[in-house]
Amino acid sequence: MHKPILIVGAGPTGLMMAAALARYEIPCRLIDLAPHPSTESKALAIQARTLEIFQDFGIVDSFLHKGQPVRAVNAFSQKVYLSRVEFKDLDSPYPFILSLEQKQTEEILSDCLRSFGLSVERGKELVSFRETEQGIEAHIRSCVTGQEEHVEASWLIGCDGAHSLVRKLLQMPFEGRALKAVFSLADVRLLWQYPHNEAYLYLQDTLAVIPMPGVERYRLIFCLPRCQTSPPAESKMRHGIVPSEEMLIPTLTEIQMLVSRCIGSDTCVIDPVWMSHFRINSRLIGSYRKGNVFLVGDAAHVHSPIGGQGMNTGLQDALNLAWKLALVHRKQASPILLDTYTAERRRVARRLLLATETASRLMTLRNRFAILLRDWIIARLARFKGFRKALARAVSQTASRYSQSVIVIESSSFSSGPRTGTRICDSLLTNTARNREPLHRLILFSGPYPSDESVQELIQLAHRIVSTAAYPIESLLVLLTPEIFSSLPIRCLSDASGYFHNRYGAKQSALYLIRPDLIVTFRSMPPSFPQ
Repeated sequence: MHKPILIVGAGPTGLMMAAALARYEIPCRLIDLAPHPSTESKALAIQARTLEIFQDFGIVDSFLHKGQPVRAVNAFSQKVYLSRVEFKDLDSPYPFILSLEQKQTEEILSDCLRSFGLSVERGKELVSFRETEQGIEAHIRSCVTGQEEHVEASWLIGCDGAHSLVRKLLQMPFEGRALKAVFSLADVRLLWQYPHNEAYLYLQDTLAVIPMPGVERYRLIFCLPRCQTSPPAESKMRHGIVPSEEMLIPTLTEIQMLVSRCIGSDTCVIDPVWMSHFRINSRLIGSYRKGNVFLVGDAAHVHSPIGGQGMNTGLQDALNLAWKLALVHRKQASPILLDTYTAERRRVARRLLLATETASRLMTLRNRFAILLRDWIIARLARFKGFRKALARAVSQTASRYSQSVIVIESSSFSSGPRTGTRICDSLLTNTARNREPLHRLILFSGPYPSDESVQELIQLAHRIVSTAAYPIESLLVLLTPEIFSSLPIRCLSDASGYFHNRYGAKQSALYLIRPDLIVTFRSMPPSFPQ
């Protein structure tokens, strides 16, 4: 019997990690130091790519029901309009950013975890661990009783945030820097004239206005001049938040003065719910793995919250690791596969750190001439539709690609269609039930004017691939001639209009292999398969 996988940290990343493993029926334990779930709003933005993942889990409707779609971001400076980025042209079923408080995200993911018969073991902390030939030996302590427990686990996964104890026990340096600027936030009601389904940036005084679920509710992120003169030491901050004893929290009067200066005196701020300060760190670990221990999410990378990327990146880290760990845990894949977790995800985080750190510095410029140059460049770039679309794809994380990964292979020349290393989002091709194990998907396209002989060859190829693979694969044949469905011994999808053939560049018969995380790992036209 396999030893369970021990997951430390039950934020969104830890919950996703446990739920993703549970879909494979991999035994795991999820512990968290906090005795109760968080009650603070924290991370708000859920990007399109993450919503596509939630769709595959069968839980996206719960998020859509509770969240507030944000369909555009507008930028101003000196009360002059600079640019507007819309998400309506995203190639995704979810062309928007969904705003939802992190505590509600955690509630939905916790419900998902309970549907697999698992729950968070709260009030338990990791004391120490060591690696053995058989896996991991860890000591856990109850924060209520003080009782210690000896745990044997096959793997240890640290999802315990920027101040990760797992990372510290591994003595792995968290390389990077703390940015000088201290940001403040406030969840408030805002009485003003603008639509509630768009976000607004006021660059001259560093103010972001982000809609939240609820009538007139908004998250404000801003920089107060008084907070920049003597920022607190990083050692005195808790999870990046500056304690109130170190720096007085923003006052409603300060916020109203800032809003009046940026937007206008007719905009009124009332009913604050949560106000605080935080300082941005931009850090990245050298490797996401050390032996049988993995680091996921903020334990491996932290960066500016600009663009709402942090939580989404952690959730996708978890999904990337889960299917690989499941196959290796079941001995359906070589342990070498686990090395691709760092190779794929660290490259994504490195690009993200560079982009968010640059954006943070641009937003906090104080030199008058630098501000004028920034505003001029933004206004000029925003005139180009291609730039606006590229920015929307980057923010939504639908543009991420594992182009240099050793486990994605391009065979033959497609003139269009999703390239290897990119994600697909067509649920008709990848539909998986909520509690069902996500498999590799083999998608075959019949091409135009398929003959009985060519269709039979495709079916035989699918059977050969499925029967010889070490891991489970589900096959789908996409047919331009749906009238022969009933006689075929394979699951089929009608494409009489040619939509999917065109979308996937299948000008003749073709083959796509999709990973469980909905990434194209191989494609060929005409169909073949690497040995």
